Amino acid sequence: MQEWLMTITLGIIGVFLIAVTYAALYQSKKSQKHISGFPFFGGFILAVAFLFSPIKWLAFLGFIDYGLWLLPYVLIMDYYNNKKFKKIYMQQNFEQRISDESKELHIRISERNEEWVQPYITNLVYEHKVPKRLYAVCTDQNGKKFLLIDKCKRKGNIEIVPFDNNTILLTDLNSKNVDYSVEIEIKDNRN
Repeated sequence: MQEWLMTITLGIIGVFLIAVTYAALYQSKKSQKHISGFPFFGGFILAVAFLFSPIKWLAFLGFIDYGLWLLPYVLIMDYYNNKKFKKIYMQQNFEQRISDESKELHIRISERNEEWVQPYITNLVYEHKVPKRLYAVCTDQNGKKFLLIDKCKRKGNIEIVPFDNNTILLTDLNSKNVDYSVEIEIKDNRN
C-alpha cells in the first residue's frame, strides 16, 4: 500500500508539471513568445513514481513529457550549431571565448515590443526563435567586434557583419510573412 501512496503522490506532481509544460507550449505557439514550462521534470517524476509501484513498466509513461525525448535533439542541434560556428572562429582567427561581466548584450524587436538581456560572452552561440536566427559576437586580434549570423537555412552560410559602434540593426527578417527588425546592442552593465 505504501508504494501506491508514493506512486500516487509523485504521479500527481509529475502529471501536473507535464500539464504546465504543455500549457506553456500552447501559449508560446499562440502568442509567438517563448514561455517555459518544466520540460523533462514532469516526465522524470512520473517515471520515478511508477518505479515505486508494483507495475514498473508504467514508468514509460514518463515519455509523454516531450522534454524527455526532445533532450537528445537539443543536445545534437547544439553540438551541430557550435561546430558550424567554431569552423568560422578558426578560419577568421577570432579570439577564444571571453566573458565580460561589465557588459550586457541587449536584443530588441520593436515590432513586438520585446527586449532580452543576455550576458556578454564572445564566441557563444545565441539562439533567437522568432525570427529564427543563430548569432555570435566575436572579436579579432585587434579588438574589432563582428556579429556572426546564421539564418538557419539548409544551405545558408554564416554571415559576418562588422559590429561597429556596439549596435547593429538587422532589418527585413521575415518570419511567417511578418517582417521584423532586430537591434543588437552591447551596453555597459548597470549593476
